[in-house]
Amino acid sequence: MGIMHLPQVQLYWSRGTRTPSVADHMTRNRFHELRNHLHFVDTSATTARQKEDKLHLVRPIVDCFQAACRALPRSKELSIDEQMIPFSGRCGFRQYLPSKPNPLGLKNFVLASPDGLVLDFVVYTGKNTVDADDSKLYGLGGAVVKKLATTITDDRAHIFTDRYFTGLRIMDHLLERTVFLTGTANANRTEGAAANLPSDKAMKRGDSACLVRDDGEVAAGSTRTSKKQYDYLEFKLPSFGPYEEILQKGEPVVGPVRQAIVNRIFQVCFEIVRLSSKELYSTAVEQRIQKYPNLRDNIKKKTGMDSPTWKAVRGSSSNAMPEWKDAQPYPSPVESPITYFRNFFDVTFLSHICEQSSLYSAQRNPNKVASMTANDLEQFIGTVLTMSLMKLPQTRMYWSQRFRVGQVADTMTRDRWEIKQSPNFSDNQEAPNQNDPERDRLYKVRPLLDHLVAKCREIPKSQKLCVEQLVPFKGRSSLKQYLPNKPKKWGYKLFLLCDKRGTMYNFEVYTGKILPQQGFNDIGASGNIVLRMASIVPRGLDYILYFDNWFCGMDLQVVLKKVGISSVGTVREARLKGCKLPSDKDLKKKGRGSYVEMATTFEGIGDHEANYQHYERLFEAEKKAAIKVVPKLTEYHVKPQKLQTVCVRLATQLFSRSVSIGLKVYHQLNVPGFADSAGTQEFTLLLNDLFDILNSKIPAAGIRNGSPKIKGVNYILTASLNQDPLERFFGLVRSFGRDEDHPTVAKFSQLFRLLALYTPIKLATKGNCEAGQAGTERVLISTFESLGAKRCEALQKKKSLKEEVWRRLTSIPLRECSNRPEDHVYSVPIPAKTALYYLAGYVVHKVLKATRCTECKKEAVGAQDSLPSEALLVLEREYVSGNLVYPFKKLFECVRSVEYVISQESKNYSFGDLFWKVLDALTQKGTSFVGCKQHYSEFTAQLIHVYIVIRMHFFARQKCQDNDGANKAQRERKKAKLV
Repeated sequence: MGIMHLPQVQLYWSRGTRTPSVADHMTRNRFHELRNHLHFVDTSATTARQKEDKLHLVRPIVDCFQAACRALPRSKELSIDEQMIPFSGRCGFRQYLPSKPNPLGLKNFVLASPDGLVLDFVVYTGKNTVDADDSKLYGLGGAVVKKLATTITDDRAHIFTDRYFTGLRIMDHLLERTVFLTGTANANRTEGAAANLPSDKAMKRGDSACLVRDDGEVAAGSTRTSKKQYDYLEFKLPSFGPYEEILQKGEPVVGPVRQAIVNRIFQVCFEIVRLSSKELYSTAVEQRIQKYPNLRDNIKKKTGMDSPTWKAVRGSSSNAMPEWKDAQPYPSPVESPITYFRNFFDVTFLSHICEQSSLYSAQRNPNKVASMTANDLEQFIGTVLTMSLMKLPQTRMYWSQRFRVGQVADTMTRDRWEIKQSPNFSDNQEAPNQNDPERDRLYKVRPLLDHLVAKCREIPKSQKLCVEQLVPFKGRSSLKQYLPNKPKKWGYKLFLLCDKRGTMYNFEVYTGKILPQQGFNDIGASGNIVLRMASIVPRGLDYILYFDNWFCGMDLQVVLKKVGISSVGTVREARLKGCKLPSDKDLKKKGRGSYVEMATTFEGIGDHEANYQHYERLFEAEKKAAIKVVPKLTEYHVKPQKLQTVCVRLATQLFSRSVSIGLKVYHQLNVPGFADSAGTQEFTLLLNDLFDILNSKIPAAGIRNGSPKIKGVNYILTASLNQDPLERFFGLVRSFGRDEDHPTVAKFSQLFRLLALYTPIKLATKGNCEAGQAGTERVLISTFESLGAKRCEALQKKKSLKEEVWRRLTSIPLRECSNRPEDHVYSVPIPAKTALYYLAGYVVHKVLKATRCTECKKEAVGAQDSLPSEALLVLEREYVSGNLVYPFKKLFECVRSVEYVISQESKNYSFGDLFWKVLDALTQKGTSFVGCKQHYSEFTAQLIHVYIVIRMHFFARQKCQDNDGANKAQRERKKAKLV
């Protein structure tokens, strides 16, 4: 599975994408069973010290791999670096490094050989990865180097690192073991050496500098290379002056002589780098100028036309948008996918490919000519498309016994697949001269490109067209481009002419210089390609071209206007000649949605430019000098579907301020389909304003952004809409554990009643809204009021509630135990729904943790034989006898009186008021006390409080079980009726 990547695990066993190398060795259920139960250690026998190791669950397999890596043969040159193991699951030490190819995963420090073989590794699990003293002395990077270098046994080994690991202290430590280290370093880790080196601003391209420490063991250098061009350069090694004779005689070199020689060697090395860079750079510049004599003239900025005069537009333009004068294409019947494919690759063109391929095969090897038919070529193309969906590292694996893919292997044999070396589209004997700078660089595939372009131009065109661009490719090609801002950065750059659905009508592969379109002046590469793409667009029918800021410019739009093609696009501010627009900072002061519109007349054609905050820089020009700052709207914006069926991405587009502005503008222009959009516009604006406030982390942030200043949204009831109370409540419900992790509806309602009773003194101490006047809720205006004043108020209220509960508990009248143990009937059957014998043991455990008085503990705890066996039924069933603590008769009598009050009060009051009503009833009736003479009042009050809380929890669980039983019985009755 690591080699054959499929989107889902189940696909390896599915009928359409079944992989024999997986499905034939293990069933799907067996795979899931083993994956869910795979373990490497006995978790029941894990010690506390082992649990401190975050990798203790996989430590055996990690140690096994590490021992195997350390046993591999090593060379003198080694490298230490970090790598990311891709992992997106839950893990306490998962890291995020945005600069890595796989930014999310587990960080692993590796010791590798020059060919990339891992010799040792350390998985980063936090501060315990390395020794704390080493991390403090060398830093994390240096401590990792020290830990990985402990397994290096070769003398005079050489380690290469990057600046994350390099430091002078770790170098000194390695030199003690005769291990050398070379690497780039941060300036703050050079211990003052960087201050003595020239800065980057002071150095020119090709300059270098070097410093050597007094002992001659460590050197630091700085260089600024010229161009990334490499070549051999002869360099005569300079003499060492007066020390050369000493070296020739073989005399020992000590003291200043040794220091001078080391300094001179480092200077020579850096001088080689500097002279090589300078020489190569100068040679490259001269060759470039000789090849293009007018290079310096072309570098100058093209002025083209004089700068126009721009004027601000007051209000909104009244000119209507141009009407499309062409007719909609007649809808064609829906055909099968193979029919559409053969419309592009017809039999005539496939026969041409077969003919040229056979000719190419004969030119390569006349004794072995590969024949190919149109059917073979169709199968080959289908196989290539299938391989693009089911990717394997090597093509032969599709026919192998372990990884066989039926869709490929059943269509074409492996040997027949070798015709991939034969497809050819043109005669190589007629190829242009490779030394000709004006040659067609796409000659070998020119027939294919011309055929596809011709077929694309036959597609019926719609009203609106746009210019877009790229094809991913990482192989060797002089036409390959690197676009760092694209999702696929490497590949062939294509310029496309498409409609809003993505249908392509024209395209051109970028091969270097973009020549101007015939009949038009040169207006730059970005403008020339638009004119070349638009050459197939009918003129004078008001087609609209959309493009981004790389294409858009005044010169291009003027030319398009003259030929009767309207255009819309974003524009770079440098291309607006003479237009001074306000900055984004000034627009933000006016609020979201504000814009400034500028108009001009240029060569008799009107253009408008709008600076719009939400869309940054928006430039639109039309035939009649009419522009409206509106977003792109569709029928989904005018008539939204039900909110339940709207996806998240579409919802964010629907309920936005820009859509509201667009609906208003289209309604004013009487655009078809927007006649009844006034109500939708108001509703969209209201929802956008609500989302602006609620989506802020704290309401104060929304106020700083000016959100409450929007009309009609000055005050809002955030307490009923915020998710914090719900999140806290769900957390409390799930904190009970066991069955409450995923409660049913019946259990959830019972737990809600329990929490309503159990948490009157557990109020939230944080919030993001507070009470205003007349009991209303208002948005907080500062962080201090949110996390300071409100918290103090909640803590004070919590303290007062605790004092009130304790006052009532301590005011309960207490008396001596009047009943003897034998007067009470202990033998109560379990189905009697009484919690007395179930909870007495739990109460004892709770109370003993909270008291330190030994006398009180003696009053509460008794011997095993002090109570009949019926009273200990549940305790003996659930716990081991050696860990039991048994309640004494006084505690049992006190708990029994409280239980009687609870059973009586629960008949008259609701569940939410039961806590306070029980306290009031106990205050009137009283109960027997437990504890010593000094602490009996406090001890009894604490005992009663603990019992009431545990009793309510037990009652709620009993209710849940009863409801589940009733629901189950009802389902059984319905099932019986159906049968």
